[in-house]
Amino acid sequence: MDEKSIEKSIETIPEIQFDIRSAKLSAKQVKKLGVIILNKSPLSLAECDPNLAKLALYTVKEVLSSDGFSVLPKIEIIRNFLLRVACARLWLPELDIPELTEAILIDRVEDWLFPYLCPVSNWKELSDEAVEATLGLLLTSPFFSQICPTHINIGIKKRNIPIKYSLSAPPSFEIIIQEIMGTTSLPKIAYNKVPLSVTLLSPARRPLQTTSDLENFWQGSYQQIRKEMKGRYPKHFWPERPQDFLPNATP
Repeated sequence: MDEKSIEKSIETIPEIQFDIRSAKLSAKQVKKLGVIILNKSPLSLAECDPNLAKLALYTVKEVLSSDGFSVLPKIEIIRNFLLRVACARLWLPELDIPELTEAILIDRVEDWLFPYLCPVSNWKELSDEAVEATLGLLLTSPFFSQICPTHINIGIKKRNIPIKYSLSAPPSFEIIIQEIMGTTSLPKIAYNKVPLSVTLLSPARRPLQTTSDLENFWQGSYQQIRKEMKGRYPKHFWPERPQDFLPNATP
């Protein structure tokens, strides 16, 4: 084979790899002569060449199909999103929110992951909010984050407290009991249709009681909790009528 024939036989193709441990995409340009690799040089995914992006998408889809979403570092964010979607479908069937599962996400990966695939080649670089935004592309409702929020802002410290979702129990959150004193009613989500419940914690963050009716709790079982906790945590505030006080985490 002469030199010109050899040059014509040389192929230059992109190669994409997805490292499961680091959840990172990498791209290389490979020069081949048949099965013989002549040279490899790095390619930048950040430039977001459409053909390279499609190849990257195919690579990720293959990995997710064989290994599932557990290979990604944002797995808890993804699964929490899917659970919230399932809850919204249960609580608000009139909205016709589409069903989403891990299998559906893999099948439709080009509909949500594609716009974010190249600029960020490492999933660890994506913020939780960015992952939520990518997944939200699959929903018809632009207000999903308001229907089923991830956090609630409540108590004297006004902290963003995570909401726990379940298909078999009310959505709930946890808070130290002193931080919510003065509050007599709990907010609702899903367009004000679904009430939250709260797990009240001791100063050591141990569960004391779960309730969806704070007003009755303060008047009822709180009094017994107060007797027990006052001796155990004397430096903390244990008023007789906590519903009359502003939330406070210190004496």
